Amino acid sequence: MINKAFKIRLYPNKTQKNQVRQNVGCCRFVYNFFLNERINHYNSVKEMKSYQDLAYALPFLKRQFSWMCNADSTSLQQTIKDMDSAFKKFFKGSGFPKFKSRKNNKHSFRMMIGIKIIDQNYLKLPKLGIVRVRHNFDLSSINKIFNATVSFEPTGKFFVSISTLSEVKTKPLTGLNVGIDLGLKEFATYSDGTVIPRIKFIQKYRKILAFQQRKFARMKLNSNNYQKQKIRIALIHEKIKNQRADFIHKVTSSLTDNYDIICIEDLNASGMMKNHKLAKSIADVSFFEFKRQLEYKTNWYSKTLSKIDKWFPSSKNCSGCGNKKQNLTLADRIYHCSKCNLVIGRDFNAALNILTAGIAGLAY
Repeated sequence: MINKAFKIRLYPNKTQKNQVRQNVGCCRFVYNFFLNERINHYNSVKEMKSYQDLAYALPFLKRQFSWMCNADSTSLQQTIKDMDSAFKKFFKGSGFPKFKSRKNNKHSFRMMIGIKIIDQNYLKLPKLGIVRVRHNFDLSSINKIFNATVSFEPTGKFFVSISTLSEVKTKPLTGLNVGIDLGLKEFATYSDGTVIPRIKFIQKYRKILAFQQRKFARMKLNSNNYQKQKIRIALIHEKIKNQRADFIHKVTSSLTDNYDIICIEDLNASGMMKNHKLAKSIADVSFFEFKRQLEYKTNWYSKTLSKIDKWFPSSKNCSGCGNKKQNLTLADRIYHCSKCNLVIGRDFNAALNILTAGIAGLAY
C-alpha cells in the first residue's frame, strides 16, 4: 500500500470557477501576510515566530477580512504549514521563501477534509459543493482520502489531485539489469544497445509558437482578443508539456517492466541549466523528471535504482580494460582505446561503465 495521487479533470460551473479563484487568492494572501509577519518579527526581536503562533492568529485575521470566510478553512491552515515548511527548507540550505505573485502559473490550494466521492461522475468538495468530473479509472477503488489539491491552468482547465492510500502490484522480476547514459543527441543509450531517440518537443512547435506570440505582442493589452490569444499560446505550451510527460512516463514504465536493477548517473539538472547555450535543450529533455519518476516507480514495483556519482568519468573510461582517456572531447562520438584497441560508441561505452559502477555500488 502506497500514498498515491490521482489527477482528475474538473468541470465546475461559473459560480464554482469564481469560488476556486477566490480560494486561491485567499491562500496567496494568507501566505504573503504571514511571511511578512515572520520577516518583520525576526527583524525586530531576532526570534522566529512558530507555526502555532501563526495558526493561532489566523481566526483573528479572518475576522479582520470577512471575505476570507468564503475560502475553505483547512486550505488556509495548510497554506501556513506550506510557508512554515518553506522556512525549514531554507534553514537546510534551500532558497529563502518568496512572496507569491498573482502572475504565477501555479494556482492551487489543498483541502484536508470534507472530500467525498458521489459517484463516477461527481465529487463533493468543501465550499464548492458537487462538481462534475471526468477520468479514466475507477473512483470506487479509492477508500481513504488524505487530501485534495484543486488547481486551474492558464488554459482555463480545472483539476483536482486526490491523495489516497492505494495498492500497487509489484512487477515480476526479469533477471536483467541495465545502465543508462542520458544525453542531448540521443535521449538515452542502454547498456544492452537499445537507443531511445530524443524528441525535440519545443522545436516541433517553435514556428507556430513564434507566430502566435507575434500576434499576441501586437494586441491591445487586456482586450478580449488579447485574453483569447493568451489562452491559445497557453494551449500550445500545455501540449508541449503533456507530450513530454507522456514520453517520459512511457520510457520509465518500460524500464521498470523489463529490468530489475536500473543504473543511472545522479545528474545535477539545475546546475546543468546554468549553461545558457544548452539550457533550452536540457529543459526539453527533462533529466530531473526522468530521475524523479524512476525513483518512485522502482520503489512502487520493488525494483532497484542505483545512482552513481555525477563526477564518475563514465565516458572517459574504457568499458573493456578500464583505461582512462584524458583527452576525450564532446566531439568524439566514437571511443578508441589506446591500450586494448577497443572501438565502441561513446554513449554505449558510458552506459556499460554506468552499469558496472552501479552494480558495484549496490555491493557496499
